[in-house]
Amino acid sequence: MTSKSNNNNNNNQKKTQNAFHIGEGEDETLHMAAYAGNQAMCILRLNQKTSKVTSRDEDGRTPIHWAAAGGHASVFEFLLGQLETDEQRAKVVNKKDDGGWTPLHSATSSGHLEVVKLLVEKYLCNVNLKNDNGQIALHYVKKNEIIASILIPKTKDLNVQAKRGKTTPLMKSVMIGCSDIVNQLISTDKIEINLQDSSGNTALHLAYEAGYQEIVQILESKGKASKSIANKEKKLPSQMRRN
Repeated sequence: MTSKSNNNNNNNQKKTQNAFHIGEGEDETLHMAAYAGNQAMCILRLNQKTSKVTSRDEDGRTPIHWAAAGGHASVFEFLLGQLETDEQRAKVVNKKDDGGWTPLHSATSSGHLEVVKLLVEKYLCNVNLKNDNGQIALHYVKKNEIIASILIPKTKDLNVQAKRGKTTPLMKSVMIGCSDIVNQLISTDKIEINLQDSSGNTALHLAYEAGYQEIVQILESKGKASKSIANKEKKLPSQMRRN
């Protein structure tokens, strides 16, 4: 008879294995091992020559993508160490999957600081690459202030707008209430603070709507955000205020 605990463990394992939709091809084991941080299995599969560091799964992801998504810095470096030249390493750290995601997108989205630092500072990956929705890694920092501090100085255009929704990194930080990252972005003096998303909302609209008074103050006083821009519903930022 299977215990409830065993059922939960099996369900968690299935969720982990399906997290990035691993295929069922011959390279699956290497990709899964990279995601799980299982270096011994990576070595075994590489020695069997059934898989390569540059092998792509059914979604176009390499083991490097998976190690980055799993946050396993040592496995990430081990896999890159199997490549012979800096040119090969530079190519694979910037390789996009079928959705346009690079290893940096994956590591940033998952909050894996050590892998992000390796990608940006050691392997000099391109932080400005966009995925299929037009988003750069900075769109995915969530509330990780340290990762933001690494990406912001390296990002050429801090005002990149996503294809869907037309959100900028600033807007995304406002929406989740991360005042530190909002401050970091505005302090660069490179932010177009009055850009509007697909609904016509500026960052200030979004701050008022979410009720983040501290961010409202930052945008108005430090960012000099306009209070007179109306969105597509003809509402000013202050009219988005929650009752």
